[in-house]
Amino acid sequence: MKKKKMTHFASVLGIIAIAAMIGFSLAACGDDGGGGGTTTKTVTVGAQNGTLIAGTAGTVTYPVTTANIANGTYYVTVANLPSGVILGNFGGVTISGNSGTLTIAASANTTAATTSNLTLTLDGVTSGTFSITILAKTVSVGVQVGTMAEGIAGTVTYPVTTVNIADGAYFATVANLPTGVTVPVGVTINDNAGTLTLAGSTSTAEGTTDTLTLTLDGVTSGTFSIVINHVHKHVYTVTSTSYPAQSIQTCACGDTTGTARNTEIGDTGPGGGIIFYIAPSGFKVEGYTGTLGTFAEYTAYYMEAAPANEGSYEWGSYATEIADVTGWPIMLYDEPKDDEERLAASIGVGRRDTQIIVNYLATTEETNRAAQVCANKTVTFGGTEFNDWFLPSLGESNEMFNNIFSSSEEYTSEIWSSSQCNDYRAWTQSSTSQFYRNKNFPRNVRAVRAF
Repeated sequence: MKKKKMTHFASVLGIIAIAAMIGFSLAACGDDGGGGGTTTKTVTVGAQNGTLIAGTAGTVTYPVTTANIANGTYYVTVANLPSGVILGNFGGVTISGNSGTLTIAASANTTAATTSNLTLTLDGVTSGTFSITILAKTVSVGVQVGTMAEGIAGTVTYPVTTVNIADGAYFATVANLPTGVTVPVGVTINDNAGTLTLAGSTSTAEGTTDTLTLTLDGVTSGTFSIVINHVHKHVYTVTSTSYPAQSIQTCACGDTTGTARNTEIGDTGPGGGIIFYIAPSGFKVEGYTGTLGTFAEYTAYYMEAAPANEGSYEWGSYATEIADVTGWPIMLYDEPKDDEERLAASIGVGRRDTQIIVNYLATTEETNRAAQVCANKTVTFGGTEFNDWFLPSLGESNEMFNNIFSSSEEYTSEIWSSSQCNDYRAWTQSSTSQFYRNKNFPRNVRAVRAF
């Protein structure tokens, strides 16, 4: 009986030992001891390796760490990629030993920004968020180095500082340049620094322009300035009317620090015109008494021409010869001139003849004729008003062309004189000769004055 019980107890111990072994083996085969018999796959993306620059194509990589994902190449997707950014490596990531590399490629259409909500999906598993940073390119322009002066060719430079722009020579454009200023050469960047050169010409004008911008490698700088300094352009201007008149060097800005001397041909007259005739002994200006424009005879030493033509006008009185106007009849140019011809060619009759013509035209109600335009001219120069302008005689206009206009293309055309030819024609002057023309044909008009 006793022997039988011992045998039964031994059998029970054996069963317990076998069960314990089976239980150990099942625990060893579980996923994590929690039961269920399944495994968890995970995907983690690390930090960005490499640099992306806005507007420049390039690639960066990210380390990828996995768990419980078999080795192999997987097609992946990345959510929330910014504009201009795509997956590189044909959208694939190769996992080997629980690690791999994600490649992201940027095009030239990217903009600077940091996007921090990207997620990678691989083998059906989505990672946590990670970031991509695209850096900005910048261009800054410093202050002007050197001096630029109006009307004088020369260059100035500016320091250029860049960020994230590769070394190299770049074509540069500058917006809002003033007239006469250009960009003669490109800008070479080396270690984020370069030099911009601007060139001035003889057509530059005084002033400051503070709205310039530089565009380099597709990036535009903030505004910067160019200063063009004033240069005193001294001309000799008559400051007295007695003989010999004095001319002092003056500038349009009012500066009178220049030297003084006796007036010469080409100086600026007291009326703002151009001195074209000087008579050291003086000459008589014929006086006139009439309804319009009476003035007494006087002695003058100088004549000045207005700095520009008044326009193109008819002489007037077509088909009628105006009495008492100095004449110069049609003749062969190589025939001797009589007293009347010499008088017409002489200096000092133009003002009187102008007033005779003006008074006659008032009776015919003609307007805007050459003599009227000159007689009505009023100029204020140097604070003084001058209203004694007139149409020059043929002799006076001849002096004007010979002395100051002969070398200028502007004055190759004919201008009217106050000298009459006959009832249908009056005389004109050009840089080469005199001509008799129909009074009703418009010609250029240049006013003069004698003082």
